[in-house]
Amino acid sequence: MIASYFDQHSLGPKVVLTSVLYNLNGVAEDIIKTFTDGQVTERWYKEYDLKNGGVGKLAPFGELSSAVTTEDQATLDTITKAVENGDIKVPDAVTGDPTIGKPGAAEKIDPESIGCTADMQKK
Repeated sequence: MIASYFDQHSLGPKVVLTSVLYNLNGVAEDIIKTFTDGQVTERWYKEYDLKNGGVGKLAPFGELSSAVTTEDQATLDTITKAVENGDIKVPDAVTGDPTIGKPGAAEKIDPESIGCTADMQKK
């Protein structure tokens, strides 16, 4: 299982492989700092992602690290770098075509259209 928002491995060390971390503390701190610096306007928007806010990083694999092969880790590293440098454009609820803001919408996205090569999709 892969959980979300914070590292939940301790809640199920035999079933939680990792967690997708949203860095909510870091994002909140950045928003507050931006506001106190007077940079928030009436229509201010900032997208937080893997590169600029650590949103989407994975927690350590913990007790289940043996389930992740060297090949799997290499693929994960390749995908992470591609997301960070913009080669893979991760759709969200407001960006992308189609967006993934509605149930089933993600099924309509061709992985190659967002930058995922066939090698990245093999599993």
